Amino acid sequence: MAPSASKGVTRVQVERQRFDVKDYLWSGTLGLAGLASQATVVFFITYFLIASGDTFRRKMVRIAGPAFSQKKITSRCSTRSPGRSSAICWCRS
Repeated sequence: MAPSASKGVTRVQVERQRFDVKDYLWSGTLGLAGLASQATVVFFITYFLIASGDTFRRKMVRIAGPAFSQKKITSRCSTRSPGRSSAICWCRS
């Protein structure tokens, strides 16, 4: 049983919002645009790192620290092929 409404009080009923395809398309488009922009940034960074060649590696070794052992670890890690051993090496340095 519904409680009786007092005088001067308007009864309100909440209705569910209809399914709107435009809202889903808009949010999906924004997500896709974000993905495309991030992929573009990653592409350019990768391209310039590859294009710089040995320069990037030399800068990494110079930044590694004053000790020769730190520079040696950094140099050894940067010349290895990507994979498990490289990831372990980066964590150690």
